[in-house]
Amino acid sequence: MKVYVVMGSEDGYCGTYTSKKKAVAYGVDYILAGGDATVEGIETNVYEHGIYMYGPNGSNVEIIIDQTR
Repeated sequence: MKVYVVMGSEDGYCGTYTSKKKAVAYGVDYILAGGDATVEGIETNVYEHGIYMYGPNGSNVEIIIDQTR
């Protein structure tokens, strides 16, 4: 099973999700909570090993994709 570990630029570890959709939604909310950001202003890069989200306000989120046994 895949798990998605969310790491925020301000708080470090934020949570672990089994749903990619929930992990990305948390990342968007995290960046929007940083202020001066809109959903359209969030840059998202998706790779096989992780998802990287960059907000215009300096808040960033790294979602590490891992596999459980």
